[in-house]
Amino acid sequence: MNCYFDGAINQDYKQIFKIWHPDAKIMSLNKDKSLKIYDREIWKEWYEKAVKDPDVKRTAEILNINNYGIAANAKVKIIIESPKEKIIYVDYLNFLKIEEKWQITNKIFNTEHYPKE
Repeated sequence: MNCYFDGAINQDYKQIFKIWHPDAKIMSLNKDKSLKIYDREIWKEWYEKAVKDPDVKRTAEILNINNYGIAANAKVKIIIESPKEKIIYVDYLNFLKIEEKWQITNKIFNTEHYPKE
């Protein structure tokens, strides 16, 4: 889980790839409410073009973890706060223990934007 948080907080896809299975998918809804599915490589695309702004604060916390045997899921919250807005991501991560290593096998998420006045 630390690799996921380190990658998300520091915008470092290489950290995320350490825990992200190559076949894992990210799923959410487009603005028109249709399903959008991303491959793992989207992390690289997002973070290579991201601008690291010192005025943006990023935090992450685990809200819940459940596991049984080789399967687990986690609900996590990532908050990105800038002078202009606050963005809250709530991620639902599914894990499988593959070859004695926990790997994220898929993610669904919700995003909320709160403009600052």
